[in-house]
This record gives sequence, C-alpha cells and structure tokens, in this order.
Amino acid sequence: MQEVNLTSVYLCCKYALPHMLEQGRGSIINTASFVAVMGAATSQISYSASKGGVRR
Repeated sequence: MQEVNLTSVYLCCKYALPHMLEQGRGSIINTASFVAVMGAATSQISYSASKGGVRR
C-alpha cells in the first residue's frame, strides 16, 4: 500500500517535471483522500497513512 500510493506519486512527478520545465509551464495536482485528514471508519491504517503522505 505504501509503495503503490507514495512511490507512484513521486515517480509521476519526477518524470512529468522535465517536460513541464521544457514547455515553461504546467502544474501537478496530487489527489489524496478525505481519510488523509479524518482517518477511516474501518481499519485501513496503511491506506490512511499513505494518503496522508500524499497530502503533505
């Protein structure tokens, strides 16, 4: 869960950034989840933590 949700966001940003710099514009919007702030009603500790990492 951690690797998928955090590493994928990092790699997408890492590889998109050079293209944006080359074009001189662009934006990156990372979408997390409400559980990043509130936590989940069920036991989804790893998911909640990874979405909190995306939010930061």
